[in-house]
Amino acid sequence: VNGFADCDSTGSQFLGLFAKQLSRKIEIGSLVPSNTALMSVMELRDYPEFNKQYKKYAELHHWQYKQNEWEEKEKKTYGINVGDYFSWINNEMALVITEPTDSTLRNDVFAVLGTSNPASSMARLDSLSDTIAHADKSQPFTDTFMQHDIRSVDIDNVLPEVLGETFGMLKKAYYTAIGNYIVFANSSGALQIFINQHEEGNTLD
Repeated sequence: VNGFADCDSTGSQFLGLFAKQLSRKIEIGSLVPSNTALMSVMELRDYPEFNKQYKKYAELHHWQYKQNEWEEKEKKTYGINVGDYFSWINNEMALVITEPTDSTLRNDVFAVLGTSNPASSMARLDSLSDTIAHADKSQPFTDTFMQHDIRSVDIDNVLPEVLGETFGMLKKAYYTAIGNYIVFANSSGALQIFINQHEEGNTLD
């Protein structure tokens, strides 16, 4: 695909977040369902650098104070920095919306995050899930579908708070590992549909 990006000053500032990121081949098409209607992919070689630049971008637009307030609240509640549990993100980060099943899109939206070590990333997220459940005096959510473990980070809006408003449609954070990706959805049922599509080979590529 050949083309160019043209945008206003705000858009240019956002594109500037990727100035220090090396380009790479988009590989996520081999994972996402064939009925994907929209896919917004960010190619990242250095997530910590991207995260640092995103915080500067948020400060410029007066959003960072809200995230700081959220981080402080979670630290007081759980004694941890939630964002640290996502430091494993590598190569690709995407918002995926499949063809709508209803007007809410609740079960049609996914976050797909690349990782170089899926088992380690799952263990990190499982630790976060367990920490939250222990503090809330509840049992962490667990499920299994087609040999894929499904867990949940039981903090509302955790993905947009940690990763940015691109992922604002994800109010919940059910997750599983598929290949070299961690996939998040608003429900376990939505993840099961995603898993089934992948296992049957119904993907974009």
